[in-house]
Amino acid sequence: MQKFGVHYTPDTAFVGYVLGWLLLFVTVVAGVATVQVWQRRPHFATLCYLLGFWWMGIGIGIYLAFGRTDNLLLDSLKGLLLVVLTRICQVTRMTARRYS
Repeated sequence: MQKFGVHYTPDTAFVGYVLGWLLLFVTVVAGVATVQVWQRRPHFATLCYLLGFWWMGIGIGIYLAFGRTDNLLLDSLKGLLLVVLTRICQVTRMTARRYS
């Protein structure tokens, strides 16, 4: 918390509680997306894109709010990797289905 210049108050405890539930929600969405990819469900890409853009948003938001380029790079790259891999998976899956 010192790295970001935050001191512990009841407000930070509240934000921590809300953030904990948000991270639990994202973990569940990531788990559902993983199961959908594993089972080759047709609509797996929606959750994967959602998670990818969410990660990119986190990186950009932390950079704009705190000026931390390391978070911009790491979080945005994670999101971009997820979006690109999802797109590659969709394209190869469509061509494989079309010609088989």
